[in-house]
Order: sequence, then structure tokens, then C-alpha cells
Amino acid sequence: MRGYRSFTEQYLDSCGIFKDAVLNILATIAKQERIRLSERTIAGLEKAKRAAPASVASTLVVDRVKVVQMDAEA
Repeated sequence: MRGYRSFTEQYLDSCGIFKDAVLNILATIAKQERIRLSERTIAGLEKAKRAAPASVASTLVVDRVKVVQMDAEA
């Protein structure tokens, strides 16, 4: 199995004796970031839904008799 070694962060090394610990820590951090991203996405969708104009979600009610009367008067 090949490992990796970061040139900028010396503690990120999967080649030494702590390779399992480093990989488990990175996996846990990645999992937490996925959870945070999901939470932010859901919160953004809920905020957009609340901010949507009410007219978009409402239905138009038409009084057909009144429309015919108005058309006859015109």
C-alpha cells in the first residue's frame, strides 16, 4: 500500500507509524464537513422557501360571472 506525505503540513503523513490515526482523523474531518455542508444546504433551501413571494404559491380565483358581465359591458 502506498501512502502520501504532505510537503506543507508535516503532520499529514500516511507513511509512518501513525498512518492509521492520521487517516482516521482525516476521515472524521471529511465526514463532519459533509454533515455541515448538508445542514447549510437544507437551511438555505428553507430560507429561500420562506423568502419566496406569497403570490407564487397562491392560486388565482376568478369569478366567471363577473368576467362575463364586464366583457358584456365593454
